[in-house]
Amino acid sequence: MFSTSELESIKKQTKPDSKKPFYYSAQQRLPAQISNNFEGFLILQKTDIKQKALAWIKSANSIEEKNKERDDLLIEYSAIRKQDSEERLIELDQRTSDFNSFRSNFVTSDGSDPSRFANIPEVVLVLNSLQKPVDSIFIQREQAFHELNLIAVTDTKITIEKTTTDTLKELNSWQTVISAYRGQS
Repeated sequence: MFSTSELESIKKQTKPDSKKPFYYSAQQRLPAQISNNFEGFLILQKTDIKQKALAWIKSANSIEEKNKERDDLLIEYSAIRKQDSEERLIELDQRTSDFNSFRSNFVTSDGSDPSRFANIPEVVLVLNSLQKPVDSIFIQREQAFHELNLIAVTDTKITIEKTTTDTLKELNSWQTVISAYRGQS
């Protein structure tokens, strides 16, 4: 992975395992020691690049602090949208179910074959006339259904990206790790 000349530079700044820095792993919720390869990477980095990385950590920290409030609001908003969509879906399912039941019984109220009256144009016209206003209900039902799916995907994304004490701790722990090595001028 590293060239011979890079390995020589790395060797000059390598720390013994007992002195290698740790970062905080938000996923494991434990400190984790950096690997030898990451140590080599840090040693080979130019000082100005490391300074920029430290500046980005400060910027990211500021963004994450603001995101905590955003995340809480998004979770609350999402819960309200989910409840509303679920209630609309139940109501619209009932209305469409009632219409479908009516439509089936309209043609076959005596239990006969539904195709028995299929040749009567007015039967088809009546059903089409009744279907037209209900079509918007079917569309609203589909919208509510798809909104619930979108909310589920969004909730998963919010949960994955949510700013927590652990994610902030991990972000800040990189400052110590990056600063632990002088790097290259």
